[in-house]
Amino acid sequence: MEWLKDGKDRGFPEFKGAQAIPPRTDAEYVAIANIIRQLDIKVLILEEINGFNPDADNEEDVPARSVELDRLVTKLTPAEYSYVIERSGHAQRVAILFESQTIHVLRSCEGDLPNPSVDNASLFARQPLLVFARSLQRASK
Repeated sequence: MEWLKDGKDRGFPEFKGAQAIPPRTDAEYVAIANIIRQLDIKVLILEEINGFNPDADNEEDVPARSVELDRLVTKLTPAEYSYVIERSGHAQRVAILFESQTIHVLRSCEGDLPNPSVDNASLFARQPLLVFARSLQRASK
């Protein structure tokens, strides 16, 4: 699955005109949700997810959101799935989608790692998303 962003043609930049892949449909979101359910996925790490920071003052205690992940979660059943998404990365962020009846996220934040340059370009496009979570299921013997 490539870049998750609504209202924009998808695919590589070289795909233009007739080669452009149209924006995702509601049926495609349902298909993605069905695959997640069929594979019984408990935790899914995602990248290049469109997101936004809902606060104007960039307050760290207000979690970032994603219209596209909100849309996917409604297809998965909001009582069963949730996500965390990083605040940096602009329109291409890292996110973690998880089954909330299995995983309890205690805390999430972005790591503040050194960002060296290679050939005068930043090595990282964004800081890593760190999540401290625990399983709500007991291991079977």
